[in-house]
Amino acid sequence: MDGNVVGEWVERELRELGDRLVGLTAGLLQALVIVLVARLLVGWARRRIQRPRLIARLGVNLTTLVANVVAILIYVVAFSLVLAVFGASISALVAYLSVTTLAVGLALQETLRNIIAGIYLLLERPFNIGDRVTIRDISGRLENIELRTTAIRSETGDLVLVPNSIVFTEIVTNRTAIRSSRTRLQVTKVPLPAPEAQRRVLELVTGLHHLHRPDPIVETIARSETGATVTISVWHDPDVQIRTSLIGALQDAFPESEVTSAPDIAAT
Repeated sequence: MDGNVVGEWVERELRELGDRLVGLTAGLLQALVIVLVARLLVGWARRRIQRPRLIARLGVNLTTLVANVVAILIYVVAFSLVLAVFGASISALVAYLSVTTLAVGLALQETLRNIIAGIYLLLERPFNIGDRVTIRDISGRLENIELRTTAIRSETGDLVLVPNSIVFTEIVTNRTAIRSSRTRLQVTKVPLPAPEAQRRVLELVTGLHHLHRPDPIVETIARSETGATVTISVWHDPDVQIRTSLIGALQDAFPESEVTSAPDIAAT
């Protein structure tokens, strides 16, 4: 009698184990199919989004961003389906993902603000790579726009990374948009009367190449026993650096004078 009970129990357990193994195998096969389909969809989406014609129109950064976002969405859906295959509650999973997303959003709100601003900059393209821009007190050539930061190569050669949220909210001067850059210098201790100093400096400046309109502006801002103080403003090609040649010419003409950068004023 006891032997029959034990045998029935063993047979029942083996049957249940077999059923569980069959169910587990079927679930694994379904999960494998879901993962394979997800990978195929991601590959197809990347090829469609990152076509050469679309890259030429939208840029590498934006097409890569869109492709990555689509891939993440596909994998999230696939992961949810795999969990559902193994009996997970979809409603509980959605609630968990919502809470997790909220927590991550609160913890990374500054980063997310920069990323959203970066997406806007990539979509709207208020300026292009290579443009000469001024953001706050940073002036230089725009080298790259990433999701989180904008890279600017300054006049001194330093690479400055500006958070996109600052680029998005600050006033940005794009000097390349009008295909002209301005250089301002100040010459002190010019050993000439003010009118003569202005005339001599203006003659010197107008001989430079690559200048644009408006015409150079030379102003006397101070007079003293040591000489006049003159400011020079010139507009030129944004791809040409004339500061060094202009300083050299002024120092050759007035060897006892001091040539420095003039205090900046609102751009014309």
